[in-house]
Amino acid sequence: MDAFIDESFGTIGHERVYVVAAACIESRDLEFSRQALRDLNPSDSKLHWHRERPHARRALLRAMADLPSTYFTVTRISVDERPERQRRLCLRTLISELKGSGLGRAVLESRGIAGDRRDRAALDWQARTGPFAASIHHSPGVDEPLLWLADFVCGATWSRFNGNHSYVSMLEKMNIINVEASGN
Repeated sequence: MDAFIDESFGTIGHERVYVVAAACIESRDLEFSRQALRDLNPSDSKLHWHRERPHARRALLRAMADLPSTYFTVTRISVDERPERQRRLCLRTLISELKGSGLGRAVLESRGIAGDRRDRAALDWQARTGPFAASIHHSPGVDEPLLWLADFVCGATWSRFNGNHSYVSMLEKMNIINVEASGN
């Protein structure tokens, strides 16, 4: 199984909310799912939650719900933690959850050289805490359509935290496992 990982974050009142989502797809379904996503996107750019209008978001989520995927979301809510720490704790919790499910490869949307290096340091720490055979990669979102799945799950999840429940029914149709990030 491969996991395609993206994030969304922001503030609600005095709290900082960080959401990391993974779209988990079996190897046999990768190309089918990539092509289905490319077919949904007539442009050369990536599909991105923040660029789409609400009606397009709903239509895209409905189509994504039909793809053979399992999703994990990990959230971290804090008043005083910095976003980078929240991300690190979310990623560690996510990888810990995925360790036992046959994860072969994790692909994160690239955040540039420095951001990718911080991700790798966080996940190298995770590998030292027990057996971990998965490989970790970064990819630009435009190059890997399967990252769009995680982006949309993050966007819809973030919307729910932000009080917009219009996407909840579509999220309920998707196989999503929600976890809170652990760690101090």
